[in-house]
Amino acid sequence: MNVSQRAYAVRYGTKPPQQNQHAGGNTFVSGYFEFDPETIQNYLTRKNFKFVLNPGSHELCVQTCPFCHDTKGKADNLHKLYIHSTRGTYKCHRCGTQGSWFDFQKRLGDLMPISNFNASMGGAKSTSAFVEDGRGDDNLFDEVDGDIFDAPPSRLTAKPKTVETASGVKIEQMKPRASGAVEQWKLQKTVENLDQYSKVLDYLTKERGLTRETIDAYKVGAGTFRFLDETTQKWVDHQCVTFPWINRVPKPKKGSKKEETSTDAKPDEATTPGEKIAEEEATDKQAETTDKKKVAKKSEEEYDLVLARMKYRPVVQKTFRLDPTGGAWGLFGWHLVPPGATEIVLTEGEFDAMSVYQATGVPAVSLPNGCNSLPIEIIEMLEPFKRIVLWMDDDVKGQEGVEKFSMKLGMARCVVVQMAKDKTKVKNGTDTTVKDANDALKLGLDLKGMLSRASGIPHKQILTFDEVREQVFLELSNPQQVAGVQCSSFPTLNTLIKGHRRGELTIVTGPTGIGKTSILSQLSIDYCKQGVNTLWGSFELQNVKLIKKMLIQYAAKNLEKNIHEFKYFADKFSELPLYFMKFYGTTQIDNVLDAMEYAVYAYDVEHIILDNLQFMTGSNARGYEKFDILDNAIERFRKFATNKNVHITLVIHPRKEQEGMALSAQSVFGSAKATQEADNVLIIQKPFSGEYRYLEVVKNRFSGELGKIPYRFDADILKYYELTKREVEMATKNAKSESNHSNTNSSFRARRVSHE
Repeated sequence: MNVSQRAYAVRYGTKPPQQNQHAGGNTFVSGYFEFDPETIQNYLTRKNFKFVLNPGSHELCVQTCPFCHDTKGKADNLHKLYIHSTRGTYKCHRCGTQGSWFDFQKRLGDLMPISNFNASMGGAKSTSAFVEDGRGDDNLFDEVDGDIFDAPPSRLTAKPKTVETASGVKIEQMKPRASGAVEQWKLQKTVENLDQYSKVLDYLTKERGLTRETIDAYKVGAGTFRFLDETTQKWVDHQCVTFPWINRVPKPKKGSKKEETSTDAKPDEATTPGEKIAEEEATDKQAETTDKKKVAKKSEEEYDLVLARMKYRPVVQKTFRLDPTGGAWGLFGWHLVPPGATEIVLTEGEFDAMSVYQATGVPAVSLPNGCNSLPIEIIEMLEPFKRIVLWMDDDVKGQEGVEKFSMKLGMARCVVVQMAKDKTKVKNGTDTTVKDANDALKLGLDLKGMLSRASGIPHKQILTFDEVREQVFLELSNPQQVAGVQCSSFPTLNTLIKGHRRGELTIVTGPTGIGKTSILSQLSIDYCKQGVNTLWGSFELQNVKLIKKMLIQYAAKNLEKNIHEFKYFADKFSELPLYFMKFYGTTQIDNVLDAMEYAVYAYDVEHIILDNLQFMTGSNARGYEKFDILDNAIERFRKFATNKNVHITLVIHPRKEQEGMALSAQSVFGSAKATQEADNVLIIQKPFSGEYRYLEVVKNRFSGELGKIPYRFDADILKYYELTKREVEMATKNAKSESNHSNTNSSFRARRVSHE
């Protein structure tokens, strides 16, 4: 079992729902998640399956199971495969095969796997980072300019020994470290360090408003860790807050040899958020504190707390690192959720989770990646809960996360806390709108009341103004977030189109060899570095060659000349939320869309780049049939971008134009449908006058602003740089000078020929 399955078994004393056991079938899909019934039925029709929809149910009964042995023509061997038309789960009552809808597609070989950088390059993810003094992550807990951590003696050679501390921490001392392993002594050490790190403790208690009781309950600690300064490329020590992801493992019963036992707690005995909210407002704080201590003490008596992973964040900057790199996903505060609980509160950040717990007494957990993504392992851990409270930040990005996560978890069981209505008077007499739970705690607002007012998500197709009023307010009060993610490569692009936004379709065109792929790869890196999960579909250029280009752009160095730095930049590059389709050349649009849907679900992809449409659709079609194929593809990509709320960037080669003429929106190959459906149309123009190349915005639905962005290309590092105003003037002057010189030479040659 993986970590999430073990967590399920630990909490509920039973095995988790099983997926099919074949090698490719391990994509967990929540039973609350809903597929579009047309998606499943269209797929079955496309694959020539005969099926019927059972009256009065959502079950599709398929005539022949593709995974069964020969039916030998017997009627009682048919119609044994059932597929749920909205949940996608399937099961054959003859051969026993079962699993999720994605598993079904994988088994048929139609859902080609998505790869990341390491898989595409044929390597495994590195678990260590480059450090200038030669020490990697294995040394992060050793001395760095002082006695920071006392590592267990001879831990690489001595026989492993397990001890248990008074705080309930199970520690494996002197144990050899394997790749991705977690050394348990780090949890105890970071907790013990907190009293010695006054700067960290003051930050938690004074700046964040947290009590020592809350800090201790979540096992938050302190330590000094190294972070790379992007400006100097030097590793700098920072005092950090440590946030552990802890799993709770039942202790073996006396006289039992079993390592895991089921809990004695019954589901109806668990304290849920709803029960907590229903408690009287006048509950004495001292009694509440006593109750918390009793729960914590009982937990420590019955369970071992096992560290799964640790996040550390500097006090002075908003960044973090995870130890170990490439470890399992987990939830901060998971060990505080009572066994058998049916409700849970999910927050965007660790301080928010602790704030909710401190103010309401309700155990809350924090997502590992904030509002950026919800890993499949976490979905599986949350499957048993009947009610999930999403308490994200009250800004545009946070509310986009609410929409994305509620769909993956099941909208029917999710409720949302919205704080836009909760304002408080500050000292200067103005109203302040709180952004998150920690802000509310520091301002002394009623978090219990906010939790009790959590409401369901309105139906997507039927809305009233009151249901979207707060979203309108958020967009009006956060114009920069509405504009989208900014790119660093082309500042003028931000000025024109304002930013990179979800739910849009961008068409990019330009002459062959002009650099469409290279510019898009650089832009995608810009967005990836800001947390935009990106999927590349390169149908013209093989993935290894594309990634090689991207890695050089990311490093801003010619790695062929600096091959000794490959490992460092490769490790850093592998941390980007960047994925690649394994398709190449002509590919069926249905297969591409299937892979896109899987990537959106499994990796929370927000940006999909398809390069390019002509290579994807092939060149076998003739005449108007070719235009029909292109129009159909564009229509389906447009619909996907809207329904899944992702940004699709589609490369389309231009039609042949007259030599010496600049391209326009009408130059995009195919019918007018491409530019009509697109929100943005960008053209990479070829300089016919010899001045400079430029990126031109010829359509911009968001703000309507159009314009040109001159740039230069550094061939050594494959990067593009926007020209300054001075550089544009110089390029124009040089081009005119060369033109005049060329005209003079031509005139001289003409006169000479005439004289002769």
